[in-house]
Amino acid sequence: MKKSKSTIFAILAIAIVLLAILNIVSFAVPLPKQDPAVFYTAYGFAEGVLVLGAILSLAQLGHNTPNQRVLGLPIAYSGSLMVLFQVILTAVFYLVNAFVKMPMWVVVVVECLLLGVFAVQIIFGFFFKARTEEYQKTTANTAFMDEFRARIKSFVITNKNENLTKELEELNDAARCSDPVSNEKTTSAEDILLNLVGDLDRSLKEGHESEAREVIASIRDALAERNVYCKAGK
Repeated sequence: MKKSKSTIFAILAIAIVLLAILNIVSFAVPLPKQDPAVFYTAYGFAEGVLVLGAILSLAQLGHNTPNQRVLGLPIAYSGSLMVLFQVILTAVFYLVNAFVKMPMWVVVVVECLLLGVFAVQIIFGFFFKARTEEYQKTTANTAFMDEFRARIKSFVITNKNENLTKELEELNDAARCSDPVSNEKTTSAEDILLNLVGDLDRSLKEGHESEAREVIASIRDALAERNVYCKAGK
């Protein structure tokens, strides 16, 4: 999938600036280090979270399509919050370690809790994205049957020939009971149905009863064939 170069550049620039600031603060500010191991552990977690946040943002906001960027916002937002909390947490660890010898397990446990909380949020974000994409795909794939059902329903409502009422109502029921989701195997059958619907519209308007009956029968056969292909394509 194509990526948005401007978005990628912006995210990379922000990530590089944040990493530069982290390194400057970590090694240029002359804070005492009561326990160097604690300092480097906190520094390592901070580096890792910043890189992870940048990767999440690149993966979710770098798409060219607006829809993909919007769907990726909750994931990128969770990643940004994770980075923000990590910055605050790292600052706290640095300050505390400057005056008190902090136990290593405190840093590890707190960092793991932070990562765990945001991992759950990010997983929910991916779940939301997948479900939304599935819904959008299904909605798009029902476009043909939505139109087809509406056309058949309109024939039932506007029909003035009582001799055709039963056939049209049965056709309408068949349309309503058909699988609404199209797939690649139904394309040809649906093209035939569209042509037949046009023929039926013309026959009804011109009052050709016998021709209309033949077309209705053809539509029922084509619809049954379409439904078979629909099941085969799943």
